[in-house]
Amino acid sequence: MKKFLRWAIIFALAFVGLMAMRHHLTVQAVASATACLGDACQTWHTFLLDAVLLGAVLALVALAALLPKLLRIPLVLLAIVFVVLFSVDLFVLQFLNMRLNFTDILKYSGDVKVSQTVIAPKIFSVFSILLVALTVLACVAVAKAMMNASPNRSFALVALAAAALIGVHWLPM
Repeated sequence: MKKFLRWAIIFALAFVGLMAMRHHLTVQAVASATACLGDACQTWHTFLLDAVLLGAVLALVALAALLPKLLRIPLVLLAIVFVVLFSVDLFVLQFLNMRLNFTDILKYSGDVKVSQTVIAPKIFSVFSILLVALTVLACVAVAKAMMNASPNRSFALVALAAAALIGVHWLPM
């Protein structure tokens, strides 16, 4: 298996791990708010929504195969920023039980006087350590995949996977 495809698969698996973490947090939030447990809560749609995001990053990976190495660097940075923002959103969802909004970033970004007694247990939890590990793995894997990309059969497979995952958006929920 070529390096490109190997790193693309590692990225996809790491991102699926992040998607599973979001699903877990969503199930917890729905269960605590509604006392709903199991498939009756219909929290599985988080996987469908996040699959579109995974498809978008895989589309960037496929696009990188068509560009010279020097022009891939901005795409690598864009993909890494995307993965990091996804992970920050997960941490905020875990910490505040709400999603990260861009207006909140602008409003509260300068106010970093958070009590260590409040945030420290969340930072050093197993969930947060796993979140950091998967984020680092996803960032390294997407960078390696994009820098090793070449237009061949592996490229076609990643492009097809990206199109299929983006197509999930139109499935009924």
